[in-house]
Amino acid sequence: MSKDIILEAENRGAEDNKTQIKKTGYLSGNLYGYQIKNKPIKVKIVKFENIFKLVGKSKIFTLKIDKEEYPVIIKEVQKDYVKNSYVHVDFYKVSDDRKITVDVRLKMVGEAGAVKRKGGILLVNKESVRVKCLPGDLKEEIEIDLSKLENYSDSIRLSDLNLSDKIEVMGQPGELIANVTQPKKGGEGQESDKKADGKK
Repeated sequence: MSKDIILEAENRGAEDNKTQIKKTGYLSGNLYGYQIKNKPIKVKIVKFENIFKLVGKSKIFTLKIDKEEYPVIIKEVQKDYVKNSYVHVDFYKVSDDRKITVDVRLKMVGEAGAVKRKGGILLVNKESVRVKCLPGDLKEEIEIDLSKLENYSDSIRLSDLNLSDKIEVMGQPGELIANVTQPKKGGEGQESDKKADGKK
């Protein structure tokens, strides 16, 4: 847990209007989770945005309300995409001995040979994966080695993730993470060449 990352929050009335709260520079939220009753809270919008950039949804940090401190993750964020602003946030209190289900970001590293040497197009089908584990085993991100994609027939799937047996990956093993496709124009040209060669 990142104890040095602290977000301060304040209690709020459950009936408080989200719009009115936002006009005062705050974002409405809830704290819930292990051995705690749902707490309606609010956090300063600017501070939340700064913390969210650091932790995303897969890093445990400290939420401080009055003098109480809680180890939490950001469980859900509601956003108004028209106004490009946050509307509401849910924080989940974790426990060291209870597993949590979290979406972990995938970080693409390396370079696909099928792109570098053959001019293929990299297709990334998943930006995150859902995992279940104890808080102490949680990874902030999972690296995907693109250098394994040497040919157009190669792919990286959920079953290819090399993770600790303490981390359970949710989803079907065959779910596609990344692959390289042949450029359509080049593919058509090569197919035409093959047909032409066949006629000769």
